[in-house]
Amino acid sequence: DEKDDLDLFFSFVGQAQEHLLREAVIQHIFADKVVTDEIKMMIHGAENYRGYGHHQCLQILEAGEVIDDGLKGEIGQVRSERNKAVHDITRWLFAEFDPEDIESQVNRGERSVVRLLELVYGFNLE
Repeated sequence: DEKDDLDLFFSFVGQAQEHLLREAVIQHIFADKVVTDEIKMMIHGAENYRGYGHHQCLQILEAGEVIDDGLKGEIGQVRSERNKAVHDITRWLFAEFDPEDIESQVNRGERSVVRLLELVYGFNLE
């Protein structure tokens, strides 16, 4: 069903963004330092560590001039759509979906993950 597929897509994009934002913090902010397993656990979350959140990573990356306002805004829009898709049951029960709006949101989600992959791994996917 289309609604389930969209829910799955936005869940995947949200998880991919969060992981890649954490990786970007490790690679770009801690790049000149020795990144120990403990630092990775602090950032990604493991054992007694909660992990850096989406918003925290964005703030760190923006302050470190790793990302610009455009990418930060795009990631924020996708995160907002993801939260609506995953948490707002009324949207799924009563909403009529505009195919152009959905296409735009899906494209934005894909583009944000691609840009983060490029940022973290240094290759061009376009």
